[in-house]
Amino acid sequence: MQLCLLLRNRQNDNQTTLPLQYNHLIQGMIYNNIDDELADFLHNRGFTYNERTFKMFNFSNLFGKFSIDKKNKSITFFSDMKLYFSSPMDEFCQSFGNSILKKGEIVLGKNKLQVKEIQFIPTNTKSTSILVQTLSPIVAYSTFIKPDGGKYTCYFTPKEPMFQELVKENLRKKWQAFYNRPAPERFEIFPVGNHKQNVVIYKNTVIKGSSGLFRLRGDSELLSFALSAGLGSKGSQGFSCIQIINEGR
Repeated sequence: MQLCLLLRNRQNDNQTTLPLQYNHLIQGMIYNNIDDELADFLHNRGFTYNERTFKMFNFSNLFGKFSIDKKNKSITFFSDMKLYFSSPMDEFCQSFGNSILKKGEIVLGKNKLQVKEIQFIPTNTKSTSILVQTLSPIVAYSTFIKPDGGKYTCYFTPKEPMFQELVKENLRKKWQAFYNRPAPERFEIFPVGNHKQNVVIYKNTVIKGSSGLFRLRGDSELLSFALSAGLGSKGSQGFSCIQIINEGR
């Protein structure tokens, strides 16, 4: 399931100023708007597979008209904004959606934002080929050990073969962790057109991802799961959120 919030700042002439790196604010807002028991489970345990832990939710960038203040490292939106959330967990979507409907607003930093509209978007597809666009960057990475014993992280772009392999592996592990059964084998991801490389700083950690269009092919159940669970790593930190553009070839 995917949720879309239409947000408005009723103060400051509908202008909303946030840190340029605002992902942690959205993540915190999510945990503050779901059931306490569910929040504790996701934050401290999550879904596990082979010692890997998955939170099973993701969210988009904020969409709206904006300007960036590089000097102060801030971003100001001066229109209504849209924000998307996705998860294969019905409990998550219901808990979050009900909380937002009850309160009628969310808090991001120092901003109280009115929720003008909340839309529930199905993420099921019967197709074995879909075109998707990213709503937040897709992250594909591996961690390597240096000769001195230290670690370094290598991020891959859609043009590199490892990108597809890592995205596929991540999706199949999430499926296994969520359903506790093997994932369908067939899954392919192909970049369509040019892609933007994004650099995001999340709690002092540099994360690199890719934004643009992708063609997904595979089992329809697995593609439906990808639409809700997201593609790539670090979904709960504000990455991996996607939206279907069309079905078929």
